[in-house]
Amino acid sequence: MITRRGLLAGLPPALAAGLPRRRAAAGIPLDGAAALLWEALRQNAWGRTLRFHLTAEDPGLEGFLGWMAAELAARHGIGLDIVPLRDEAEAVSRVASGEGVDLVALDAGALLALRQQDLLLPARSALPNAAPPPPGAPEGGFGVPWHGGGLVLVHDAAQVPEPPPGMLALPDWARARPGRLAHPTPRHALGAAFLLQALHELVPHPRLLESPTTDRNFTLFTAPFWEWYGSLRPFLWRQGQAFPEGAAALRRLLRSGEIALMPALHPIALPRLVRLGEWPPSSRAQTLGRGSMAHAALLAVPRAAAQPEAAMLAANFLLSPEAQARMADPHLLGRLAPPAPRPRPEALLATPPPPDMPRLPEPHPSWALRLRQEWERRMAAFTQ
Repeated sequence: MITRRGLLAGLPPALAAGLPRRRAAAGIPLDGAAALLWEALRQNAWGRTLRFHLTAEDPGLEGFLGWMAAELAARHGIGLDIVPLRDEAEAVSRVASGEGVDLVALDAGALLALRQQDLLLPARSALPNAAPPPPGAPEGGFGVPWHGGGLVLVHDAAQVPEPPPGMLALPDWARARPGRLAHPTPRHALGAAFLLQALHELVPHPRLLESPTTDRNFTLFTAPFWEWYGSLRPFLWRQGQAFPEGAAALRRLLRSGEIALMPALHPIALPRLVRLGEWPPSSRAQTLGRGSMAHAALLAVPRAAAQPEAAMLAANFLLSPEAQARMADPHLLGRLAPPAPRPRPEALLATPPPPDMPRLPEPHPSWALRLRQEWERRMAAFTQ
């Protein structure tokens, strides 16, 4: 549990000096002490440029980030420098190397990797718009959920009139249609979610994945998964010897007809991306097995951030009702609300998950991190 004393020790002096004893609840106007803190942050951040690192594979993000840049400049005098990342694993290496990262968007596995190296500030408790983490939440005070998703399979109905009903059916489907299914590596949040969805469907009960991994439970629970993946991999795109670089690359393959089935994390965005020509007009989303695994996109502030005040203001802005409503608008981005419980503005209630898309709980992040490491070890052995 993050205490006030621990938080003060983790934050830079400029942030810790005025931290109020009691933080205002999300969405409630700040009291005098909190208002003074945020005014001090705004003054310290005025005229600074924030370097925000994130993957940007949705064309709608360009407009959203442009709006965000204009709002930060008008409200706080902050410049915004967007640094695109290839994948979440690159986010870890950029923060670890101290490459001028002020604010970073990542998934739960990447967040855990950085926490294990003590490279993040416990900034969540100081953000007025951030709800306190639920007791035992693995991201603790270090990661702030800012939007969510759910794993689905997108297929071109013109080529695949009857998609597979779940992950367990994929090996037989792919064997009959070799090369027509692809997924990114688990260095990408989408690739990690694809593998975790299969693991969800293969364990006796998803709640078994809510606890951290150990050598024993990882070996035990992933044994059926590796058997499943071994039967699928040879029938993937390019025989499972190469993997597309993220969601945009997958959409290009589906659009060109090279593949007919792919995973996706944001099903509400499908109609918009079809209109933009990112997917074929006959694209459809298929929910899976017990349901679609929840995915939380997280924000974090590195300890080595050159502009921590600007990062805090930007993160708090991204959690504001106005920014969250824009994220949720299916005509702009179509992101689900974060799976972690937190107050939601009324605008977000208009874009709940589709009724046929129950969301499974996201596993403890240690499963994503360790599954990625073991997957990379096994793939290196295949390609040697």
